[in-house]
Parts: sequence; C-alpha cells; structure tokens
Amino acid sequence: MRGNGVGTLFKLTELHCSSAQQLGRCAILAGWVPHERLLRRIITMKVLCIWHATDSELRQVRNSLPQAAEVVAARGEYFSRFEATYSDLASHAIDAEVFIGFALPKGILEIAEKLKFFCWLHSGCDDLDHIGALSHFRQRGIKLANIRGANAVAVAEQALMFALALAKKTVFKHQVAQEGRRLSPCTPTSIARLCSPAELLELSASEVSEAA
Repeated sequence: MRGNGVGTLFKLTELHCSSAQQLGRCAILAGWVPHERLLRRIITMKVLCIWHATDSELRQVRNSLPQAAEVVAARGEYFSRFEATYSDLASHAIDAEVFIGFALPKGILEIAEKLKFFCWLHSGCDDLDHIGALSHFRQRGIKLANIRGANAVAVAEQALMFALALAKKTVFKHQVAQEGRRLSPCTPTSIARLCSPAELLELSASEVSEAA
C-alpha cells in the first residue's frame, strides 16, 4: 500500500479513498469489517502518533479523519522527537486502534491489545521485520501500510548531490578551507596553455610548483 503518511489510512488493499467520508465505503468494499461495525470503529477510533508530534502535525492528522476520531501523541522530554519511549506511549497504546510513526519502542506492541492498523512512515519495512513486528501483525491480523516511493525524489536528489560533490572534490576542499589553506586555480598545465614561451621562462620551478 502506498500513501503520504496519514493518507495511508485511506488506502486499504488497492482502493484509494481520497477523503474521510470515503474511508468507510472503501473499507467495506475491501472486506475489512462488516458495515455497521466498521462505521462505528472508524468514527470513534483512537489514533496514536508514536512520536512527539507538533501541534501542526496533530492538526494535519485530525483534519484527515472523521471529527469524532481521537488523535493523541507522545508527551514528555525527548532526545529525538521522532523516537518516543515506552513510558511516553504506554498510557495511550493500551486502547489505541491505529499507530502512526517513525520508530517503535520495545514492548509497546505487546500492550496494544486494540491495535488494528499500523502506519509506518518509511518506504521499507525491514526494521519492523528485524524486531519481530511483522510476525506480530500477522498473528494478530493487524493491517500494515508504509509510504513506499514517498522519498523517491529526495533520494534521487541526494544521489546527484553526492556525485557532484565527489566530482568537484567538495570534502577535500572543505578540509583545506578549515585548515586555513588556499588552493590556487592554476596548475602547471593551465599555466603552459595561458602563457607564451617567453613568459614561461620567467617563472621559476618553485613558482610553478607553488601554483600547483
């Protein structure tokens, strides 16, 4: 399944639900749960953002869901706001039906008895497999969505940036600048091309070497 974070909530199987009003219809067609149970679950569902979400991010999530849906997030001090601890999430995780996040603290899935949908804000799910989360999802019937392809443009731009940096010796030049040294734009070859034979004779070997 593909999506843009919160938008993955509207993409069950291969159906694309572009609004909160269409979510129930899409899930019914996908055979997720029977009609009445589905509508009751979606309208009253609790969504837990498993990172220290800003007010702006929480509003974005809420605006993508039915008004009655409850959206909560980790609270407390943190080293990285994208990585919440077990204690930050435990009180909400026990009755949340949806998790959305970038990192999953150890032990949090085991207490999430009502979890039905997990939205992983990464393009790949290898990390979830390494910690046993995929097996847990299969055993409990929890739906999983990632954001495959969401970072394609950014990754391509970064690859081009590294290629140009390598071609232009950016790291080497940065180190030279930090050391207070100066690289001359002239080399013996460029000097030979620009100067006449008479002018070349005036340059000493040391000057040519220094220019290099």
